[in-house]
Amino acid sequence: MYDQGLAEYLSILYTDLRYAFREYRPEAVAAIYNKEKKVLMTQSREHRVWAPLQEGIRKGESLRKGFLRGVKEEVGILQDDLDKTSIVLGFYRGCLITKGRSRDGFSGKEYFYSTAEYVGDGNLKKGPEVSDAAWMQHDEVVDNMRSSGVNEDKIQLTQNALEILHGKGLVM
Repeated sequence: MYDQGLAEYLSILYTDLRYAFREYRPEAVAAIYNKEKKVLMTQSREHRVWAPLQEGIRKGESLRKGFLRGVKEEVGILQDDLDKTSIVLGFYRGCLITKGRSRDGFSGKEYFYSTAEYVGDGNLKKGPEVSDAAWMQHDEVVDNMRSSGVNEDKIQLTQNALEILHGKGLVM
């Protein structure tokens, strides 16, 4: 039987251990899809690259809370805008090592791809870090990431995650 309280506790414990050892910074990546089976992509204001929405998971925060906070802060999606039965946390995971230590002391990032179906009214509200947001077919995602300068390792992680969703019929 699934115990959500225990899962939340273990997720927080895992995040706190990552912060203690400063190896990989945990990141929640949101593969949000809509009724048309398109994926939500955002363009960052700072780097001008297209990628699925991602947000660092804070110390003491579970993957679920980091995921829900990220979609709210970045594009104004509230928990009620998501089909609760469609939320799958951490369905795909990958790590990328950065050159040198980041400004927060980590040697890389650990990406936890999570997904949910968007059932809201369609009004996305761009947060301060997002310059644009768009719904894209899964083959457009890779093209837009590549043309905007995202590194190939991160593109491969995203492509692998989207292939899982595509294989389940959740995205086109």
